[in-house]
Amino acid sequence: MSFDYNGTTTEVRVQPPTSLPLQNLSTFTFACWADPDNFGEGNNACLIASRSGSATGTGFVMWRLFTDTSGMRLTIKFATADLQRSGSGGTPIIGRGWRFCAASLNGTTAGTGIQLYLDDAEVNYGTLNDDGVGGRISDAGAPFGIGNDGGVGRTFDCRLAHVHVYSVALTLNELKQIRAYPGSITRGLLGYWPLEASGTVAGDHSGNNVPATLLSNVTFDQRRPPINGWSQGIKPAPLTAYL
Repeated sequence: MSFDYNGTTTEVRVQPPTSLPLQNLSTFTFACWADPDNFGEGNNACLIASRSGSATGTGFVMWRLFTDTSGMRLTIKFATADLQRSGSGGTPIIGRGWRFCAASLNGTTAGTGIQLYLDDAEVNYGTLNDDGVGGRISDAGAPFGIGNDGGVGRTFDCRLAHVHVYSVALTLNELKQIRAYPGSITRGLLGYWPLEASGTVAGDHSGNNVPATLLSNVTFDQRRPPINGWSQGIKPAPLTAYL
């Protein structure tokens, strides 16, 4: 099962509680399964993003993981120059069925501190590789969107499932494990939304109780990613190894 986004008006938003450090993360991993029909709204729709200002589009996007003809790109807003890195045009995610997409930041402000992953490997990088300059713009108190820009823009035209947010930069082997067994790595796990149930709220399965609110035009879809880890030949390590 998955959530189906219409590419224009679907809105799913998370408002993190002040007690949980889901914002201003200097080290993190975002990961999800996506089945895109096209590049979405504006040809650069967001897998996950946060914006300042109101949900109606004022303010600006403070960070976003999105995809366009250059492949995936992670951009983080800084005062003078944004921290960002993109994949090459040889690694698009459109038109190839379900893809496992992930991005991490290792705590630096260098563009090379961003790692992008597609399926079970790190991507080939393009020419966009910019260091953050001038101090990071805070996203404290701001919501973030799943499948859009945190407001009502840059909406994906796709199916999404198994969205993870971590406060650590996961290793490639750890990413391979959550690709096959979503939610099975608990080290630094801040939020995990399977997006597998209909209704007005998408439950958080991380144990931190941070639900996502389905605000408009979300369709529940029976299609699901191929997450049977045993069929992929991946044997999970014991959970205790990551606690």
